[in-house]
Amino acid sequence: RGTLVFVHGGYWRALDKADFLFVATPFVQAGYAVAVINYDLCPSVTIATIVEECRRAIGWIVREGARHGANASRIVVSGHSAGGHLAAMLLTTSASAWGLARHPVAGAVSLSGVHDLRPLVLFSFNVDFRLDDAESVWEDIYDVIVADSRKDEPRVAWEEVKRRLKARRASRG
Repeated sequence: RGTLVFVHGGYWRALDKADFLFVATPFVQAGYAVAVINYDLCPSVTIATIVEECRRAIGWIVREGARHGANASRIVVSGHSAGGHLAAMLLTTSASAWGLARHPVAGAVSLSGVHDLRPLVLFSFNVDFRLDDAESVWEDIYDVIVADSRKDEPRVAWEEVKRRLKARRASRG
């Protein structure tokens, strides 16, 4: 069986993995290993730092997971809200960034993921995120996930998401 890695939501600035431990129960009962990972929260760190923390968590599972019953060759990441964004970012990470020949993430599920960060620059709580226009553009989420069809990288069918985003951008001029 594989390993599910769940990344909690909370708008990168709230909640904790302990709030989402319930996610593990049905998967563990079905024979899967589950890792519900945590990350530091904004404003103590930036979203870019949180992405890197999640990447390090996957690296740890690849290196140490077998000692804890996790099959590191069949990892699926999932996340809710901000966690959905983080799961998508794990898909955009190249295998070489983990020092691997093959991408460790076989697939991902983003549940109500926050993927377009550009509007967040305008909100008052950006004081916590510290996003600027350049940092809020994560085009690689859409382009890499959808376009990458190499066998050593995960495939995700987000064609509809990509189509809608392109249409929205075109309508804005």
